[in-house]
Amino acid sequence: VMAVAFGRTPPEYQAEGRIWEFQRQLLERIQRTPGVASAAATSALPLRGQLNFPMTVVGRPDATKENVQWRLIGPGYFQTMRTPIVRGREFTEHDDAQATPVAIINETFARKYFGEENPIGQRIDIGTVGGQELIPDFDDPERVIVGIVADTRAMTLEAEPQEIMYTPRAQEPALGAILAEYVGMGGLVIRTQGATSVAPAVRAAIRDLDPRLPAPEFLSRDQVVGESIAVERFNTVLLGIFAGIALVLTAIGIYGVVAYTVRQRTSEIGIRVALGADRHRVLGMVLRQGMTPVVIGLGGGLAAAVALTRMMTSLLFGVSPTDPVTIAAVMGVIATVAFVATWMPARRAAGVDPVVALKAE
Repeated sequence: VMAVAFGRTPPEYQAEGRIWEFQRQLLERIQRTPGVASAAATSALPLRGQLNFPMTVVGRPDATKENVQWRLIGPGYFQTMRTPIVRGREFTEHDDAQATPVAIINETFARKYFGEENPIGQRIDIGTVGGQELIPDFDDPERVIVGIVADTRAMTLEAEPQEIMYTPRAQEPALGAILAEYVGMGGLVIRTQGATSVAPAVRAAIRDLDPRLPAPEFLSRDQVVGESIAVERFNTVLLGIFAGIALVLTAIGIYGVVAYTVRQRTSEIGIRVALGADRHRVLGMVLRQGMTPVVIGLGGGLAAAVALTRMMTSLLFGVSPTDPVTIAAVMGVIATVAFVATWMPARRAAGVDPVVALKAE
C-alpha cells in the first residue's frame, strides 16, 4: 500500500467541492494505471493526523461526545486498506452530494453508543453535543449509519482503537467550505500489485490536472508506520544502548570482583587442593560464591521490572511488559554473561598449583 500526502490547500481549492472533484479526476487516471489494484481518497492518512468533531446520536442526547475521530473517505477505501466490513455496506459512487447523507462507524463506536442494538439505520448528528450545535457556521445534516467496519489503530499503534465515524468524501460540498480548513487536500491510498511503483504516474496525472500544485509526498506502508513510532523507536534504541553498556559494566564488575576474591584466597585454595580437593570442587565453589549475588540481583530486578510496568507500557507494542518469554530471555542473557564472567577466574582458581600457592604465601 502506498500513501500519497498532498501539501497545503491552495486558496482556489477552498470552494465547495473543488478538492473532491480534483481527487475524483486524479483517481480515475490512477485506477487506469497498470499495476494498480485499487485506490481511494481520504481526508487523513492512517497514522498521520486526524480530525476530531463532536457527535450526538439522534434521539439520544446522552449518547454524545465532543471529540470523535472523523474521516472523510472515497469509495473503495476499506477495500484498499483491507478493513473488513462487519455489517452493512461500504460507500459507493452513488453516495454523492445529492444522495442521502450517510456514515459508517467502527466496532468501538457501535459498542459504546449502541451496545447490543443494531446501529444500521440509526442516525448521528456531527457537530453537536447533546443535540446542540457546537461549531458556528457548521451545519452538517443528520447522517444515516449504513455500515460497521472493523477497528483499526488510526492514530498510534500503542493506543487502543477509539470511536471513528466515516463519511463519503463526495458529500463534502454539503458540509460547506469551512471543512476545507480542517481537512485540506487530504491524501490517497493506493494498493499495487507486486512491487509496482505508481509514483511517476501520479506525478504525471497531477501535472496534467493542475501543474500549479506542488508534488505530493509518497510514503510506503513501512514509512508511515515508521513515522508513527519514531519517538518510541528512538527511546527504545537509546534504552537499548544504555542497557548494553550496563550489561558490559556488569560483566566487567563481576569478573573484577571474582578475580580479586580468587587472588586474595589463593593460599586458601592451595591448601584445599593440597588436602585433596579436586579441580571440579574448587571450580564449583568459586562459581557458587560468584553466582549467588547474581541470582539475588535477578530476583530483585524481576520484582522491580514488574513494579515499573506502567512506565514501560508506552515503549512497547505487541508485547506485554510482563511477557514471560521476554523476561526469561533477558534474565537468561544476564545470567549467561554473569556466568562467563565468573567462570573465567574460577577456572584459573581450579588450576592453582598448591606448592606455588603456599610458597607465595
